[in-house]
Amino acid sequence: MAETRTAFFVRIPASRARQLDSRAHALGRTKQDLVNDLLESALTPDAPSPVPSGPKGEADEVLTRTELASLLKLDDDAVLVRVHSGELPGRRFGAG
Repeated sequence: MAETRTAFFVRIPASRARQLDSRAHALGRTKQDLVNDLLESALTPDAPSPVPSGPKGEADEVLTRTELASLLKLDDDAVLVRVHSGELPGRRFGAG
């Protein structure tokens, strides 16, 4: 039998909320489950982190804007707009 759930409301920075949305989507999990896992690991001494670092536990990869656009089925400019708005994480590497 599943444990009874209760509402839990917190205010977090908008950038963290976007990161939570993105991570939940990438992992194919609900935000509720991710937060529950994080709380469980934080409240259980010496417990390993239950949240993998990326999809299927693989290391995070760096994608080019073009690769990301292809993956998201967007054009390059739409990806750039989302990076500048903070909706997608992004870093500039090199002189380009």
